[in-house]
Amino acid sequence: MRYLFLILSFFFSVKAIAQLNINELQKENVDFNRSSSEYIYFKPSINTSAKNLENKIYDILKLSSQYQFKQLRSTTDNQNNLHIRYAQYYKNYRVCHVELIAHDKNGVLKFINGIIPTKLNNTVEINVRENAALQTALLHFGAQKYSWQNDAKNNILQNSNTTLPKAELVWVQKDGAIDTYNYNSYILCYKFDIVSSIPFDAKSIFVNASSGKYEKYIQLMAHCNPVSVSTSFYGNRTISTQLLSGTTYRLANDCNTAKLYTVNWPFNTYFQKVGNTWLDDSLRAAATSLWGLEQTYSYFKNTHYYNSWDNQNGDIYSYENALFCNTANCTPNNPNNASFYRGTMKVGWGSSGLFDDWNSLDIIAHEFTHGISDTMAHLVYQNESGALNESFSDIFGNTVQLDVLGNVANVWQIGEDRTNFSGGSSAPIRDMANPNNYFDPDTYLGTYWQNFATNTNDLGGVHTNSGVQNYMYYLLAVGDNGTNDLGNYFAVEGIGITNARRIAFKALVDYFLPNSTHQDARTAWLSAAEDLFGIFSQEYKQVANAWYAVGVCSNSGNELLADCGTITAYSDKIFYGFKYIFLGLCGNQTINPASNIVSYKAGTIITLMPGFTATQGSNFRASIVDCVPQ
Repeated sequence: MRYLFLILSFFFSVKAIAQLNINELQKENVDFNRSSSEYIYFKPSINTSAKNLENKIYDILKLSSQYQFKQLRSTTDNQNNLHIRYAQYYKNYRVCHVELIAHDKNGVLKFINGIIPTKLNNTVEINVRENAALQTALLHFGAQKYSWQNDAKNNILQNSNTTLPKAELVWVQKDGAIDTYNYNSYILCYKFDIVSSIPFDAKSIFVNASSGKYEKYIQLMAHCNPVSVSTSFYGNRTISTQLLSGTTYRLANDCNTAKLYTVNWPFNTYFQKVGNTWLDDSLRAAATSLWGLEQTYSYFKNTHYYNSWDNQNGDIYSYENALFCNTANCTPNNPNNASFYRGTMKVGWGSSGLFDDWNSLDIIAHEFTHGISDTMAHLVYQNESGALNESFSDIFGNTVQLDVLGNVANVWQIGEDRTNFSGGSSAPIRDMANPNNYFDPDTYLGTYWQNFATNTNDLGGVHTNSGVQNYMYYLLAVGDNGTNDLGNYFAVEGIGITNARRIAFKALVDYFLPNSTHQDARTAWLSAAEDLFGIFSQEYKQVANAWYAVGVCSNSGNELLADCGTITAYSDKIFYGFKYIFLGLCGNQTINPASNIVSYKAGTIITLMPGFTATQGSNFRASIVDCVPQ
């Protein structure tokens, strides 16, 4: 049976690349087990390089001298692989949209890929002059004003579009043809790349070189087609949609390098329709998700210079009206959830109609961030690392919402825009400012902390124990004081959302490891704060204070606080959570008299350097404290 499989495999492979017409003399150099009609892999016996392909291609494919291949560009990657892209010509005219790429390693051709029509037998007939063809092209373009008609001083396109477009004679497939190998579908045309200023547009127009008739056009400018939609939660908002043809639009954004699509999950079909209005509740819901994706994509791109979920401008498909399982091995039946995995997002539409959808802005941004955590930190989705994974999604879910909507009511809750029923009460699922409100812990190993061994339904409490880092982030951004579940007093001075989010993002992408614990997380956040602001900065100190507030400090490791400068405690100044504290290390340090406290707590040692002074009357304290519960 094994040998039969190999024979069949060879048969189908040969059949698959038959359209390429491999030369009999070269078949011994082709690896048919790996090759297809678009990819031809070679054995080392080919004994040539990608640089020689222009000549060698005639030996590999049974081609006449009427075919030519001309190099377009050449690149070499970090692994020393050479990639050369060629355009195909037939009878000295380019075959439009047909290219071949050759790849080699260390000077040896490995494979070529492309869709190459090798059986063209068309006759060259040019019966129409270029000027006449241009008039036909302009008639079918139908613009009010073209770029070359603008005042050159005010023409933003003046570098390339102030003269009449020049024609290129090309072979192109007839309108509607989809099989690139169908040699009967190719016609010789004048190709004009035309740019208009009113409306602002750009198209390639093809005019038959023999008959002079208009054949087809190809859109050159990505039309974002902005349209206002009534979203589920945020009133009228502008989204970008994709024009497919005529008046048919798709609920997708193709304006960015990363494309954003919405798909109807039960039917696995795109949301698209005639006309660019989206009034039905199901369309409004999908449009709301698209708006949320657009806002989240823009936030990470413009704020953190991070491109899409994978930093490679990966596309995102949002599957709307999705159903989820409540238990293992169940038939999906639960509409109350959302998820994300490597560019695929699923959004449930809830149990109570449009206003119960799981596509509020913070939830969409939450799911998007899972892609970043998976791509950059590879955080394992269980136990402490899983809780930190969930927490980062909450952190940036709320941060995106703050960035887009401002400091709206209940902004530190997750999913607060959703309602239990149309016009009903708010239905948040977590509260970063007070995790205990939803039975989540605000202290490491404190009240509501889930034990990994016993909480198997939530993978060790990933959605519950996320409350610890959530609360830490809230304190870091806003500030507060109190006593945690361990009985330790804390006071955190907020550094503002802008600096807090910078530290959070850098910690996630540069310092977190797949199995990071909360202790590791504290070190990662401090490392990020040191990178961004320095070890003597207020931001660095408040990161330590915020982690101390949630019960995580350093009784081990080599973390230290080196403080200096003049401090007057107009309000309580608390610097907690380090193993070592050196006061006056960087020069003179003075504590001035004040009624408020200046307090330092370390896990092991506090050292008063020679430059340290606590002026008489100052309320200064230094103590050793073990903040980690035993």
